[in-house]
Amino acid sequence: MKLTLQPLIENAIYHGLEPKRQQGNLWIEAKPCHHSVHISIRDDGVGIPSDHLDEIKASLTATSSELYSDHIGILNVYQRMKLRFGGQCSMQVDSIFGEGTSVLLEIPEIRD
Repeated sequence: MKLTLQPLIENAIYHGLEPKRQQGNLWIEAKPCHHSVHISIRDDGVGIPSDHLDEIKASLTATSSELYSDHIGILNVYQRMKLRFGGQCSMQVDSIFGEGTSVLLEIPEIRD
């Protein structure tokens, strides 16, 4: 699972905070929840326009034969998660244009 969060953090900075042209914030949180771990990456950047957000959400639910997307970073992260954890993981992307974006990952708790 190395480099799973890096593309999402990079997206938040590059697409969310840099275009804001003023100080912004990025929050990264991880917390246990039952037998899983919730990881949240949020920013108060420029947000994602609703039509673009709809495309991102559709690409996360598409079958591999339907996949063609400009959102390659997000898709790569989600596909790596699915390869590693199968149906025991999820990714949720929410955004309000002009206010910011959040990505919530849920993965199974791993105990060694």
